[in-house]
Amino acid sequence: MRNSITPFVLAFACAGIASANSCGMTRSERPADPAASPTVPSSTPATWYEPAATFTVATHDLDLADAVRAKTLPLRIRFPKGSTEPLPVIIFSHGAGGSREAFPDLSEFWTARGYVVIHPTHSDSIQLRRQNGENLERLRTDLKSLKSDVKPLDRLADVKLILDSLADLEKTLAALPEGKGLMLDAKRIAIAGHSAGALTTQMAIGVKVRGGRAGAGALIPTNVGDDRIVCGVVISGQGLTNRMMTKESWSELEKPMLVITGSKDVARISDETPESRRHPYEYAKPGDKYLLFMEGATHSSYQGKVKFRAIEGDDPDDATLTMITRSTGSTTLAFLDAYVKKNDAAKAYLASGAIPKVTEGKATLDHK
Repeated sequence: MRNSITPFVLAFACAGIASANSCGMTRSERPADPAASPTVPSSTPATWYEPAATFTVATHDLDLADAVRAKTLPLRIRFPKGSTEPLPVIIFSHGAGGSREAFPDLSEFWTARGYVVIHPTHSDSIQLRRQNGENLERLRTDLKSLKSDVKPLDRLADVKLILDSLADLEKTLAALPEGKGLMLDAKRIAIAGHSAGALTTQMAIGVKVRGGRAGAGALIPTNVGDDRIVCGVVISGQGLTNRMMTKESWSELEKPMLVITGSKDVARISDETPESRRHPYEYAKPGDKYLLFMEGATHSSYQGKVKFRAIEGDDPDDATLTMITRSTGSTTLAFLDAYVKKNDAAKAYLASGAIPKVTEGKATLDHK
């Protein structure tokens, strides 16, 4: 089976093997003065929200046991070295067929600025299933069948397992030489996800979905979210084309949400369009909701250059890709700082109109 999956399918599964220049950072960022302010005064000229890195980044892989579901959940955790304060946590959910290797540069960008980022490998992962000996030959001719392999409630259970296990994860990381003294702040938790991971994110923050309950009530949109999560970043997510959603799915959403999409955000595995990917923002209850929309952004482009050709087969040029990844990094960090770290200047940046200025109108950031 080693060579039975086409490069096209592998591009989907390996999404996240990005260039070292994504998000305006490098893999070898030098730590800055920890006292340096991450704020961006609103009186300054339009600029990117890119506070200096205050930490070097460490990475640790482990398997998290789930006795209830009789499975292990592979995790990749990035954490700042040398922190003496409890750190906020971001859970990142990958797309269909992906793995914990997704979005490495964005993850490092966040971690270097004071977040612990936890990447699970969900059960639909092509990499994981190949390791377990599963025959995936059908994906060569029926890529859309990968969509049916995604089990939304099982993915949500992965997220809740991580939340339930934070104390144990803290002990594991603090026992590492590079994690000495590490503390996780269980009251400051965000979730982010791309594609199928965006659906996981929406469910986790309380977007109401069909299929959230069994029996006669299965078609009634239900909130299956977790109160421990304070906000969510939805990258290339689902709108009304997804049968789990209705116009009421977002009507009672109280938590802050950042939705990210672009003019070329389509994928052969999905029926979503650039228009439908805007629905989570457009139908959401007003209050701390944001929409980052970028001209030329494709389904795979938010994480930078992938190892294989982008899944939609329409790669942006280098200048456009830089604009996309930098806009994604800057806006997500400002959003997380605003709603997880409660940084007022970060929140002011989101409303400042800087993004369309620094991108010369190629990206817009709406809010309500």
